Amino acid sequence: IIGPHGGAFSNMVFAKPGTVVVEFIPMYKFSTKPHAGKRTSTYCYYGLSQACGHRYWFVDPENFDFNRGGMVVRVEDVLHIVDDTLKRLR
Repeated sequence: IIGPHGGAFSNMVFAKPGTVVVEFIPMYKFSTKPHAGKRTSTYCYYGLSQACGHRYWFVDPENFDFNRGGMVVRVEDVLHIVDDTLKRLR
């Protein structure tokens, strides 16, 4: 399962345990001020993936803003995750 942060990730509950989940989300923005100490739902798909027994990865997109559309994801970052996952399957 791979894609930008959004409600469609909730469908991971129907996937087999061990499924690889790759979410495009800027996690670093939620671990630094002013977000620190505030309740947020942005980690929700990480938590859901762990509860389902999936393997979760995230990729930091460039130019991401929850209030406007569009983002740029480095293909190299995604390919690194795919390569690592394939190595573990062998």
